[in-house]
Amino acid sequence: DLGKLTVANLHADHGSILDNQDGTYTFTPTKDYNGQVHFSYDVTDAHGGTTHTGASTTLTATPDGAIISEVTTDHVTEDGSHSSHNAGVTTELANGRLQVVDPDSGENKFQYSQFGESAVHDPFGGMLRIDSLGNWGYSVNNANLQHLAQGQTETVIYRVHSYDGTAYELHIDVVGTNDAPTVTQVALSNGTEDTHYQMQASQFGFTDVDSGDTLHSVAITDLPPATQGKFVLDGHDVT
Repeated sequence: DLGKLTVANLHADHGSILDNQDGTYTFTPTKDYNGQVHFSYDVTDAHGGTTHTGASTTLTATPDGAIISEVTTDHVTEDGSHSSHNAGVTTELANGRLQVVDPDSGENKFQYSQFGESAVHDPFGGMLRIDSLGNWGYSVNNANLQHLAQGQTETVIYRVHSYDGTAYELHIDVVGTNDAPTVTQVALSNGTEDTHYQMQASQFGFTDVDSGDTLHSVAITDLPPATQGKFVLDGHDVT
């Protein structure tokens, strides 16, 4: 029979169907599904005759972006307790774990290199290693941290990649502690009898490795006998 055919009761076994009310339909696949999809529907003619039928198609897989997040994190402390010692070198350590979620089969893991990962920013010359499960370890020579002042925090950044190439930048804080000033014995130049001998604070032979630290005070703990002279600081006798 000649006449208009209409489609009704259109369904898909892996997704949803939207009737656009203009003779067309929009199919939305189930999220992250790939493979065969079967459509079932009724075809009705102008006289009311109906036939139930169906059709199939195949959805091709496409790469899904991985989502990377931190499970545990850590930081490094100058002269800290989490360290290793070998051949006179102290190495500060930090450990943590990342996780990756990827709908694509077999891609819930990380790329890794036996030579360590790429540093985006690390002025201390440390090294980051990560395994396929996301367990990471950062190590840095403690000697390279000594210039950090008390509480000063610098952040090192390393870029890691999941199996499908998704990049993630891992941030690790490096925290400084206070280093006491060091003093070295100095030999002053000879003076002249009956002549004032002037000294500057800089002649006392002290240094402080911490960035920004300056001289706070100098304690005079011993003086020569008064018969040999007197010590004057800023116009005041030191006794």
